[in-house]
Amino acid sequence: MPISAIVTTKEDTMHLEKVLDSLKHCHEIFIVDNGASEKFLELARNKGCTICTHTGTFEDRVNAAIQDAPSNWLLMIDHNETISPELLPYLEEYIENTDHVHGLYIPRKSFILNRWRKSLYPDYQLRFVRKIHTRFVKRKNGKGEFLVTGKTDRIPASMENLALNQLSHSLSGAFDLINTASTKLANDTKLNHISFMRLFFSPLKEFCKQYFITGGIFYGRTGFVFAVNHAIFTYVKLAKIYESRLKTEEGLITID
Repeated sequence: MPISAIVTTKEDTMHLEKVLDSLKHCHEIFIVDNGASEKFLELARNKGCTICTHTGTFEDRVNAAIQDAPSNWLLMIDHNETISPELLPYLEEYIENTDHVHGLYIPRKSFILNRWRKSLYPDYQLRFVRKIHTRFVKRKNGKGEFLVTGKTDRIPASMENLALNQLSHSLSGAFDLINTASTKLANDTKLNHISFMRLFFSPLKEFCKQYFITGGIFYGRTGFVFAVNHAIFTYVKLAKIYESRLKTEEGLITID
């Protein structure tokens, strides 16, 4: 039974060629663009991908791609995720022997500077879904997720060879992403006021979250660098929001 893939993109296109190469055996690959460069989109076209041209919100475009896909089963992949060669054969066999399941959770491995963050595994993601029972929605935190009506299942965490791989950035790539992504978020945010307390403590809070709560401390200097990068991103984003409000409102916003 054929399986189509839907790839959602952002400004971060560092790994997208690897992502597409890992999906080359899918029946068809749909690209839902949310900020990728024209250079990447041309690369995707040359690899035989279909670029979704629907208008509306990002969620509207993803749902339109779900409806356009010719296959009954869809593999949903993010812009920085690859699949193993063993996953597609497993999924094809799974749907041949399953009638009552409408969605399958797949474990995911996350990496920091190419080191696997085992403390986060299996980090299950709902990424394999039956088309007619699926829609994409935005959560309260602004992130999107796939919702499936009906029963779901999951690949056992012990089958590590089937896990998605969430790829990490080089340090230079991480700083490029910090600049581009923070600018987009600063322009899109509805925040009208950035206090001194928020500007000071939010980056510190993000560092503590990434280093202590999610286990970065167990990866030595690698984990420390990862946590600092997240803190820098948070600071740069808030600083750019503050700067943009000063420009657009002629200094009416002040730091407490």
